[in-house]
Parts: sequence; structure tokens; C-alpha cells
Amino acid sequence: MPHPAMIPRISRGRRAGCDHAAMTPLTADMLADRAAAAPDPVADPAQWVYRKSAVVSVPEMARKPEVTERWATADGTAAVAYAGGRLEMTSSPEVPAISYAALRDLPGDPAALAQLLADTPVPRDDDAWNPGHAFEMAVALLESYLVPPSVAASLYRALGQLPGIAVIADAADAAGRRGPAFLLAGQPGGNQLLSVSAADCRFAGYQFLGRGLDLADETAWGVAVLEIATVAGPGRYP
Repeated sequence: MPHPAMIPRISRGRRAGCDHAAMTPLTADMLADRAAAAPDPVADPAQWVYRKSAVVSVPEMARKPEVTERWATADGTAAVAYAGGRLEMTSSPEVPAISYAALRDLPGDPAALAQLLADTPVPRDDDAWNPGHAFEMAVALLESYLVPPSVAASLYRALGQLPGIAVIADAADAAGRRGPAFLLAGQPGGNQLLSVSAADCRFAGYQFLGRGLDLADETAWGVAVLEIATVAGPGRYP
């Protein structure tokens, strides 16, 4: 039986921020509007950003995620983390095929953006894989960069265009926190969940759920953003 905290479910109560009452269906546009209202945190690609995350790298960790800390520039081109008590630079950090500099030039039309995400870096031979790939590309941008609120909002609207997408008012992230989420289910490649903050609709984490809806199931893994903030430099705290 799936662990209750891992099962996406519709909220029955009304709370503040991005939490939502079940009486009114939650939509991608609603989450996008709320995300766009957040202040823009940074304009400098070289700004250092601190991230504290809860990581479930294997299903056995679902009940007790590993907490990690990482510092990276807003554009994701430099990153450091502590290893053996020493702050070490990550060699050649992986960044998405869409660069940080290109974020503000992404298409404003949700359908066009969804297609761009699906076709990056190259179009798939089988269109059936497009929804899953577009979802993964959106997650990669939100995970790798300090994404401006307007861009996050555009990505949410693009997700709303994907076949098989559902917007859930109350789902658990990899840390067990509850809030809104985008669930892509029944598509080639497996089920995926993108969580957003209940406070401000900022990106809050990702889960790959395989063919189920439980982070403890075989092949599942996930990460939840516990804290994110701009800092004075690598190794510095908010």
C-alpha cells in the first residue's frame, strides 16, 4: 500500500498563498499568475545561490530523504558543495540545452513554448514522447537556474498544454510537504510530478514516479527544495 504522504490528493480546505479550495478547480494559469507576482530575485547570471534540498535517490529513502546543500551561480555554470568537510568545485556542471541567457526570450505563447521544450535539443522521432520530454525540460530549467518569476509562469502555462497533465491542489513533495503540483501521468517514459510552493507558487521539487504515484515504488526518485536564497558567495549562508 502506498505511504499516505506520497499519494497526490485534492485538498478539502482553504488556506493562504498557493493552496487552493477544492470547490474551484485549480488550473495552470492560476498557478502561473501567482508565480508571476513574486519579486524577481536576481538579474546577474554570476549571482551565487544557496540551495538546501531533500533528496530521495532510491525508493528506500522515501521515508527519510537525504538533506544536501549546494551553491551555484544563477546561470548554473559554476557550482560547489562540501565534500569531506571541504568546499569543492563541481567540474563542468551540467546545464540544460536552453541557456540562462535565453530564458527571457522564450515564446510567450504556451503552446509554442510547450513545443519548443519538446523539441529541445532535437525533435523526437515519435511525438508520443513529446509530453514527457517537455515536462523534463521545464523541470531542468527550474532546477538548474534561478528562474525569473515571469519565466516560471510561462513554463507553468506551457505545462498546462501537455496531454495527460493534471493540476493537483494538494500533493506531497519528496520532503512530505503538501501543496499544488503538476502531475503528468499515462505518457511514455513514466509518471512525473512537479511541486510548487504553497506560499508563492515557486518551483519546489520534482519526482519521477515510474508507472505509479508513490515515491517508495520501484524506480522512483525525487528532490524537494527546502530553501533557496541568493548569497554573497560560495559556501556562504543566507
